Amino acid sequence: MKAEVRKGELALSVGALLAAMAFNHRADLYIERVGEHAPVSPDLILRHLPGVDVSTVYWWGAAAFVAFATVVALWRERPRLAYFARAYAVLVFARACLMVLTPLHIPDGAISVDAGVIHDSIGTMLTVHHDLFFSMHTASPFLASLMFRDAWARWTCFAFAVLMAATVLLLKTHYSLDVAGAFLVTYALYRLQRRFLEPRVRALARAA
Repeated sequence: MKAEVRKGELALSVGALLAAMAFNHRADLYIERVGEHAPVSPDLILRHLPGVDVSTVYWWGAAAFVAFATVVALWRERPRLAYFARAYAVLVFARACLMVLTPLHIPDGAISVDAGVIHDSIGTMLTVHHDLFFSMHTASPFLASLMFRDAWARWTCFAFAVLMAATVLLLKTHYSLDVAGAFLVTYALYRLQRRFLEPRVRALARAA
């Protein structure tokens, strides 16, 4: 019975994640249309950074993180998969809401990442040009660094987060606020989920 409850919880959590991703896709379509005509914001950090084409790191670094996190989750954190799915559902949904509140045009001098096998296969379904606040490339590995229990996994994911933060800044595909916000908002969501959402989920699981 306990295993069945876990399977049901996992199915519902994965369903929430898929729903959040669908909502995010709709938000992407809106923000791409509006962002094309939105203003460009000045950015103190980007103004002093050179533009460097690290688009290979942008795509393959993100893919390496997803592969690493998936292996670790299945190998070391299998009983917590539903929790992970819920956490990313909250993250994706919150980002979709936040990025449409103040649409901006992609920063001046942004280097195109619209090339390569990952972009041509699935990249166009996952990201657009003006989906700015906050940087999901940065937020995703940072959230994993907060959730994994093994220190080596946490620090590896944190290193991915720093790498992705540097990558999007050097490419100028995000404002510095998008990167700072990725760390701040992700941590806030992580704490809020543990404080308010997870106790209710556990209570429902016990009742079932």
